Amino acid sequence: MLARHLFYGWVVVGAAFVCLFVAFGVAYSFGTYFEPLRDEFSTNREAISLVFALTGLLYFALGGLTGPAADRYGPRVVAFGGAGVLALGLLLASRAQAVWQVYFSYGFCVGSGVAACYVPSVAAIQRWFIRRRAFASGVAVSGIGLGTVVAPPLSSALIDAYGWRTAMALTGCVAGVLGAAAAWALERSPAALGLRPDGIAPTTAGQEREAPAVAGLSVGEAVRTKAFAWLYAAAVLATAPVFLALGHLVPYGQDEGLSLSEASLGLTGIGIGSTVGRLLLSPFGDRIGRRTSYAASIGGMALLTFLWFAVPLTSVPLLVVWGALFGSAYGAFVALSPTLMADYFGTRAVSGIIGIFYTAAGVGALVGPWAGGAIYDAAGSYRPAILAAALAATAGLLAVWRSPPPVTVQGWRNPHAGVPASADPPQAESG
Repeated sequence: MLARHLFYGWVVVGAAFVCLFVAFGVAYSFGTYFEPLRDEFSTNREAISLVFALTGLLYFALGGLTGPAADRYGPRVVAFGGAGVLALGLLLASRAQAVWQVYFSYGFCVGSGVAACYVPSVAAIQRWFIRRRAFASGVAVSGIGLGTVVAPPLSSALIDAYGWRTAMALTGCVAGVLGAAAAWALERSPAALGLRPDGIAPTTAGQEREAPAVAGLSVGEAVRTKAFAWLYAAAVLATAPVFLALGHLVPYGQDEGLSLSEASLGLTGIGIGSTVGRLLLSPFGDRIGRRTSYAASIGGMALLTFLWFAVPLTSVPLLVVWGALFGSAYGAFVALSPTLMADYFGTRAVSGIIGIFYTAAGVGALVGPWAGGAIYDAAGSYRPAILAAALAATAGLLAVWRSPPPVTVQGWRNPHAGVPASADPPQAESG
């Protein structure tokens, strides 16, 4: 009885949640392997930072390929393959005998696997929802937050108990099974099941099997707009402090005298906060405008990164509280990113557009952790890197406000909902 009344869009949301929980739980646990890998291969922080930087670059940059692939073949096929590549990467990394092998196995394979799970999952949701798009996206990407809460302390415990190699192999087996099962539940669009976005009932007889029209710009049309250019720049700049924190917060905490398990709680704080941001803060975008909310989330990350620069996180409570606050802003930022693309450019080619847009985050994901490690090795401190990241996020906030509002590029119009709820008040598009 329940199945007959459950809109399948919420099944897609649940499947995306699990895919993202697995993929990013693995990716954001890298900090717990930082010191074991450095000790194993007798190298410096810049070299190990590059592993995480490559991973982040690939799982965002390859969205430019996995997004269009999902548009063509469906999210189920692409995400299922991604789960397999993710598991393979962890298994290969657990057997690495040199750091360059970790670059390939963890950096390339895990990065590629996350890319194949991420964009297809979040893009599918944009087709299933219009009026509750920010909320549905927030629920799905809260899987990233929960993965960040659960996976790092679990990974730390496994490393302490069995060593990093066994911990990584066990994680790969579990991640592959859970990710593949969730990917199989992803459905391309409501039209494939004769349904309509948001579970809207057909208005006339015979519409049950009628495929709703899909409106919007092509990938090429979208990326040539002024709005896309400014939002792309904002994403590059705002991602730098995120990946500086995700890649270096654990070794930063250890430098401040905390143990591995204590320092990993900083990532747990980010995970808790990001879950709050995705579930409780991102839905405000449906009310006050998703572009406005997006800008506010970047402003919050900038402010908190300046706070990190000013106030050293020398204790577990400070580390966790800062992580939770930062994670809240970061979580809203992540949840609102794909909804902006659908608001501005429609859902005709939404997977491809989101995939291209996420390459911006790939640039930030590469520069943030790698530069953090290089600056630390040169200066013996993370403070210059933290200040640079705070300034970058501030510039990202300014870039959002330079972008024109959604209504200026909505010539395609949405046939089901008119102007999306996120549309900010019309204004002249400035150069």
